[in-house]
Amino acid sequence: MVLKIIFKQHPNPISVGVINSKITCKKSNTSRIIDKLEQKEYVYRVVCPFDNRQIDIFLTIRGIQILEEITLFVQNEMQKKTHCLKQN
Repeated sequence: MVLKIIFKQHPNPISVGVINSKITCKKSNTSRIIDKLEQKEYVYRVVCPFDNRQIDIFLTIRGIQILEEITLFVQNEMQKKTHCLKQN
């Protein structure tokens, strides 16, 4: 879900605060999720040049690729399920 939120802003950055407001969980949880995404090299952080307190999050090419793979997988699964419904 967090990757999808970041993707919607791509190629523009999104702040941790904005991500946090969209997923409505504790800021510490959001930071932990972003830490894990960064470890997997799906995102990277940059200190905002206009406000040193704000951290901007960007998608990496690898992050875009994994999102495309997930999207394709979900579409294929949905197509299989709806195909079964159409036959009945």
